[in-house]
Amino acid sequence: MELPDILIGAVLFVLGAAMGSFGCCQVWRLRMESMKGKKRSECMSCHHVLRWYELIPVMSWFAQKGKCRDCGEPIGWQEILCEVGMGALFVLSYFLWPERMGVLSGESLWSFVAFGAFLAMLVGLMVCFVYDMRWLRLPMMPLTISLGCAILMILLARVGGFLVDLNLWSFIWGLALLPGLYLLLYKASQEKWVGGGDWMLALVCAVALSDWVLCLLCLLVSNLIGCVLAMPLMMRQKEGKLRLALGPLLTIGFIVVFFWGDAIRALLGI
Repeated sequence: MELPDILIGAVLFVLGAAMGSFGCCQVWRLRMESMKGKKRSECMSCHHVLRWYELIPVMSWFAQKGKCRDCGEPIGWQEILCEVGMGALFVLSYFLWPERMGVLSGESLWSFVAFGAFLAMLVGLMVCFVYDMRWLRLPMMPLTISLGCAILMILLARVGGFLVDLNLWSFIWGLALLPGLYLLLYKASQEKWVGGGDWMLALVCAVALSDWVLCLLCLLVSNLIGCVLAMPLMMRQKEGKLRLALGPLLTIGFIVVFFWGDAIRALLGI
């Protein structure tokens, strides 16, 4: 690993952590009417406006030992996990950027712009991930933004001369396979099996993958993870229905396939 790569990785981690902090704040703004329209972040317990040095990603949380500086109430793990997680994901995105999307070098401006659109899409997906984990709902605004970023990423990569293997029919079959299946389940079950936001999240993933085989792998991986997580939960839960957030599962499946889909595809010979 060369020094410029290390510097780029460090910058991306800081940027990702900042975006993670921003996205985590948007989760609460989307959920709570009291925070809508407010320009400044505040403590969820005592509602004092946070000072600038209380908003430094990662560092502020550790400096305050995970508690509010004024009231002493715990801030919670969601914030620090979002900041560290997004920082790490931004760095991994740079080092694992798939060749089909273009090589990230100074000679390929289009691939860097497409990379930026992908990072913006990840922030929207993170907001949806956290929101769905907490309240089993997917907010439409970050989903719509993520869809726009996915479309922009594919267009930029195509204009830049990448995605040379992009096939229109493969793209259409991918749309029918992933979001089409979720939409069918949503309509057939009247939102009992699949929520209205799940099929739109699947649409975001399908557009970003732009290949029916990768869409199929995304579906398989996300459902495999769901089965692994659901089995112990079902064994522990004696009564009532098990409710599992599909959004996070689909998001994890998408990230795995986006970065390692070509390797999995080659391994399986498809």
